[in-house]
Amino acid sequence: MLLLDERTEVLTLVTNSLKNDLHHESQYVVGLALTSVGNLATADMGRVLVSDVSCHLGSSNAHVRKKAALALIRILKRVPEFVEDHTSSIVMLLKDRFHGVLIAAIQLVADVLSLQADLSTKIIQIVPSLVKMLRNLLNLGYSPEHDVSGIADPFLQACLSSARYFHLLLLGQVAEGACSLWKK
Repeated sequence: MLLLDERTEVLTLVTNSLKNDLHHESQYVVGLALTSVGNLATADMGRVLVSDVSCHLGSSNAHVRKKAALALIRILKRVPEFVEDHTSSIVMLLKDRFHGVLIAAIQLVADVLSLQADLSTKIIQIVPSLVKMLRNLLNLGYSPEHDVSGIADPFLQACLSSARYFHLLLLGQVAEGACSLWKK
């Protein structure tokens, strides 16, 4: 077992290796590199790799988009000055149709709001769509790929209905349209 801290020069080699892997043609190598960034990223590594990670947020592969969102959480925690640069990408992720990407994007929103609460005015535009998504999940019938014991995607439902994500509703910062969606 190798113990490293942020001052170790080996991390420079790791950063360069991860940068090369993030540009690899195989989705599996890219996914593994994104997982490594999500687990290992230091502030310096985050500054170097943030553009490579964020370019994978628009990948055609849902697995890579999910891994990129999770890696971006780690980078933004280490280097919070990049948060404002990625708000539009975060909003784009919340419109994804793949449930794994949505769960990662909701976690990303929660972490961004905990880092910079003043961004809530920019992210508030997505609350009505989140409420609509939760309502659709509750009203949908059987979906075999996301069904667990007759419940349509309970993991996404738990993420969406958590008070941590809907504290904006409780503070009354949402437009009247979102509140009317919630009552339906």
